[in-house]
Amino acid sequence: MKMPTLEQIDSVRQRGFRPVVVGCVVHDGKLLMVFHEEYKLWQLAQGGIENGEDLNTALCREMKEELGEDFGGQITFGTLIHEDEVEFLAEKRGTRPMNLDDGSEVMMRGKRYYAVVCDVASSEFDIEKSEFDDHQWCTGVDALKIADEISQRGKRRITRRMITALIKGKKIEK
Repeated sequence: MKMPTLEQIDSVRQRGFRPVVVGCVVHDGKLLMVFHEEYKLWQLAQGGIENGEDLNTALCREMKEELGEDFGGQITFGTLIHEDEVEFLAEKRGTRPMNLDDGSEVMMRGKRYYAVVCDVASSEFDIEKSEFDDHQWCTGVDALKIADEISQRGKRRITRRMITALIKGKKIEK
């Protein structure tokens, strides 16, 4: 898959979808899953793509912010492995504004996820320097089991699709 251009990312915003980059952090055939205690949520490290930011710049910034400067700085960014969208439930659509690159405003109706494979040389991850409360290095089967516990249907569906793409692409152990 080709990385989207700045124009393509902004066209996603124009349709009302917030672009989000997801770091599928892999070491020795295992995938890093992280846990937020506040939300009772296991997930892949991710964050919004800012206006005027390309995918690699956003990924680099987000991995350092979410996983800590030291660990995030060791990550080597690879290929875009999966793209997907989730539309908010009807009652949530249009409740949050979002700016386009030209400064105009649209109401958010969902999110578009860009999953990128990220290799890291070491599995030594200091949870205290991250935004998370726990983590696991998972095989594909274990990551899918964790994803099945995500209560938000859209996030669960997209996370499972990303993990499945990693397994099919032989980026992680089955």
